[in-house]
Amino acid sequence: MTAGFSVEPNSANSNAAPIDSPDSPQIATVQTSLAATPLFSSQSAVCIRLYRVILKQTGIICESGSSEFRQGATKGSFNMSNCEQDQRDQRVTDVDLVDSLREALSEANEELYEVKRRLREQLQIAARIHQRLLPTAIEHRRIDVDVRYLPADTLGGDYFQVRFPDDPSLCYITMCHVAGDGIAPVLLASRISSEARHYIEDEYCPSDMVHALNSFVYEHFHDVGRRISFIAARIRLDQRTFTYSGAGHPSGLLLRLSEGVVDRLVSQHEVLGASPTILVQEPERTVQMAVHDRLFFYGGGLLKNTVQNQAPLEEDGLAKIVTDAMSCELPQMLDVILDHVRQPGSSHPSTDVAFVAAEIK
Repeated sequence: MTAGFSVEPNSANSNAAPIDSPDSPQIATVQTSLAATPLFSSQSAVCIRLYRVILKQTGIICESGSSEFRQGATKGSFNMSNCEQDQRDQRVTDVDLVDSLREALSEANEELYEVKRRLREQLQIAARIHQRLLPTAIEHRRIDVDVRYLPADTLGGDYFQVRFPDDPSLCYITMCHVAGDGIAPVLLASRISSEARHYIEDEYCPSDMVHALNSFVYEHFHDVGRRISFIAARIRLDQRTFTYSGAGHPSGLLLRLSEGVVDRLVSQHEVLGASPTILVQEPERTVQMAVHDRLFFYGGGLLKNTVQNQAPLEEDGLAKIVTDAMSCELPQMLDVILDHVRQPGSSHPSTDVAFVAAEIK
């Protein structure tokens, strides 16, 4: 269906705006007609291209940039006295208009396809870089660490790190989750984790790290409209204790293999950047561990995944899966968890999955 419109000359008013002026009533009539046509309501870039095609085809816009109406011209008929010879006395038919629109739409679709192709290529490169920035499995004489990261599409807003500062008896595990998908959440999570890296090198306690990061986020990013959660754990390998502090992050899990018990490590504070100060009266918690006890931290997307196309996983469902799988070796346990959230017939989950686990030796 083509857009219908008509333009009449206004010879009675010599002060009226020229036909090629944006203020022209004839132009306004065309714009109003096109705006009401479904063809012109989907892609703004395509609309602009098609609109210009119509104006050129009807002679309202000529290659030379000017046009004139023949005095006394009938409705919908134009005389372009200042245009090229082959444009003079042109009569627009429905076939001409449809052909022009079809050609312009085809060109616009090709341009859109190329833009999407280049964007997809850039996202794939960004995903590879992000993947390389994340830690891999670590075997240490006092602790084993393993990780899993699987975005639902290309990029997810999770960033975690495992670091050993100068003190050989310390191991830090931190995780940051920024809500949303795409490049912006990844960059923000990476930037916050980069800031946390400095605090790890200075051997901050977890609550001081959360306080410093909250001040940093509130100053620079509190207005970005993203939910930012964070958790930090400092493990004293020689004492087999760990201290943690969380800011709006999903509850970590402490797996006591000798007892077959899973304890939840609930975050104490609001999300980062929620207010200038988020620390509560007891900002961190210290827990004694035993040989073969495990820590499990994960991003917010894990709980949103459905299990066998049913309800979202949530904390109770995750705790059950972990309890059933904790008799496995550490890498196998993580694979079991990952298999539960993969969608049937797909190698990917429905939302981003990121988790890290550590076992005390």
